[in-house]
Amino acid sequence: RAPVYAHKSMGEGVHPTLAFHQITTREANNTLDTLLPNAAEANIVAPTWYVLSDNAGNFISYSDANYVAKAHAAGKKVFATINNFDAGKIDLKSLLSSGKKREKLISALLSDMKAKGIDGINVDIELLPEKAARDYLEFMRELSIACRKEGFFLSVDCYVPYKYNEYYNIKELGTVCDYVVIMCYDEHYAGSEEAGSVSSLSYVRRGIEESEAVIDKERIIIALPFYTRVWITDKSGKLRSEAMSIKAAQDWI
Repeated sequence: RAPVYAHKSMGEGVHPTLAFHQITTREANNTLDTLLPNAAEANIVAPTWYVLSDNAGNFISYSDANYVAKAHAAGKKVFATINNFDAGKIDLKSLLSSGKKREKLISALLSDMKAKGIDGINVDIELLPEKAARDYLEFMRELSIACRKEGFFLSVDCYVPYKYNEYYNIKELGTVCDYVVIMCYDEHYAGSEEAGSVSSLSYVRRGIEESEAVIDKERIIIALPFYTRVWITDKSGKLRSEAMSIKAAQDWI
């Protein structure tokens, strides 16, 4: 019989509003104080605290109990984000196809979360090779069961659904996770062959409609970019771009 996955929510009538906080050093945790006043509407802060560092299930951690205490005092939950790209290329097939490696990784993550008082985890696995898709789903199922047992929230980041990335299987991820974050950005990115919007209205609309078709809309978070790109064509006709924050873009204009 297929397992039944219960879902944890923010509470009756409370919609999740999540703000990512880019953390790449322990010292960066100290910037929370200056950012909180600008994130009054957010009820979840997702610092990028865990970085996969090898194919054996080890990771770098920037987690900080004091940060969690400050966020809680401001009325916000903390979802620690784990990614597979800040410490170099990880062989996801090698890592996720091993039951022992998955168990080691999940156990270490939950142990750290408990120790720091973290509320949940946000999984940001990008550029997943199709050959590792089934292993990835198995990892997410196992992580879901472990999180539910310990009372943690589980959210996952996914691309805007297209045919070429359908093996991510957002329907199944929506079954095992509490929240699914649809990354409605990087429609055009640094290596794009043509200039264009980072997040056009039609791209965002597709992200909403495609995910809403297979996941309960109460558990979908649409992620929007607080940055843009300035596109430059040099004299030889070569195209390049520069990413800019909202403030930098205003100054440039």
